[in-house]
Amino acid sequence: MHLEIRLFPGMAGQGGRLAARRSEIEDLLRGMPGLRTFELAETREGVALVAVADEPAAAAEGHRRFAAWVATQLPDLERQDAFTVTGAVIARLEA
Repeated sequence: MHLEIRLFPGMAGQGGRLAARRSEIEDLLRGMPGLRTFELAETREGVALVAVADEPAAAAEGHRRFAAWVATQLPDLERQDAFTVTGAVIARLEA
């Protein structure tokens, strides 16, 4: 499995706007082949997205879909290029 984390600085304080449209975001990604989990969180630094997928391409596609949705649905949302970290999942615990 593959993990990809993207932090979008400049989106701090915007979590409420995204949370209000949670069902749209979830519908956008639901059933996407290879995508295991997709988490969206508001942090002090901005908005963070965490994707776990079977392959790197599936994680990247989930992020691409989210970014395209934000660009069309919330065009006034302040955003900057994401800081991205990726890697192979080496341990996982599901509670």
